[in-house]
Amino acid sequence: MNLTLQRISVISLTLGLSVSFVSCSETKVAQCNKMTAVANQAATLGQEFGQKAESSSDPSLLMDMAGQLDQLSNDMQAITLSDEKLQGFQTRFVELYKSADQGLRDEAAAIEKKDLPAMKQALNTIQAGQSQETALVSEFNSYCSGSSL
Repeated sequence: MNLTLQRISVISLTLGLSVSFVSCSETKVAQCNKMTAVANQAATLGQEFGQKAESSSDPSLLMDMAGQLDQLSNDMQAITLSDEKLQGFQTRFVELYKSADQGLRDEAAAIEKKDLPAMKQALNTIQAGQSQETALVSEFNSYCSGSSL
């Protein structure tokens, strides 16, 4: 009887420690959800910008979006992640947002100077980021949905 009580105590202690360790770190799903929230804000920002840009050539619009992207980059970077693959996605999202931020700032400066070659170069940078974003989001969604390990 005494041996059985010891085993039950050890098993209970082991389960208790396991539960406490598991609850200390977020699940992959929770971490994906945090990243998705920031990525969705960036996507919404891009859509809003696209609508506004059609009717305006104001460089301040570009600078405003660049500032918002900079904040989203900081928000994405601030997410604490334990999953190494998600950390890689996080780095890629941050780099993407920073590149788009700089492209928008360069585009605004080129518009103000009426520098057509610089405008084209900045636009190319922004467009390259858009195609990278499509691939990144697809990979991220695939990983977070569990269809890729």
